[in-house]
Amino acid sequence: MRLLGRNYRFNQSRPTNAAIKTVTVRRDALGDIYVTFSCEGVQQPEQLPKTGQTAGADFGLRTFLSVSNGERLAAPQPLKAQLRHLRRAQRALSRKQKGSKAKNKARLSVARLHRRVANLRADWQWKTALGLARRFDRITIEDLSLQGMSKLWGRKVADLGLADFARRLEHQMRKAGKTVLRYPRFSRSTGICPFCAGRSAD
Repeated sequence: MRLLGRNYRFNQSRPTNAAIKTVTVRRDALGDIYVTFSCEGVQQPEQLPKTGQTAGADFGLRTFLSVSNGERLAAPQPLKAQLRHLRRAQRALSRKQKGSKAKNKARLSVARLHRRVANLRADWQWKTALGLARRFDRITIEDLSLQGMSKLWGRKVADLGLADFARRLEHQMRKAGKTVLRYPRFSRSTGICPFCAGRSAD
């Protein structure tokens, strides 16, 4: 592959048995280059068997996901786990002279830690989303106001990656021939029953 006047060798992770429409080349903060092919005529993956099970899922901060069958999923917080190392690496970066080799080396060290955090979070989310897609035919989740949550709870919301998980869950469910519904954020999910004066679903 020739890019910006230079030749690159790349590792093709899977065969492209389809017509290539577009090619996207991306370079990350570490300087690694990723090539993504968009193809048409791709054979659709085999859909997962139907289970007849449906569920509602509620996002939270203490418990990442509470499923209506009583299951509670706790998510890892990779940024919190690496925060001490990140602070140390960022302090070292700020002390280096601008434009020096040491500055660039320190910058790569910070970028490497951030990539490790992102990879750990993404790995858990993909595996968890696939597990839910295997067990349920339809899942209803909240349409969250993440901007408002970030103002209230700050770094923890970003560390949990609620929006990324929702997108990955939708992808896994759609690929499996199943459905994710987003419940409107301003609609009531519980209320007072006028007949029994107790709490019940609307």
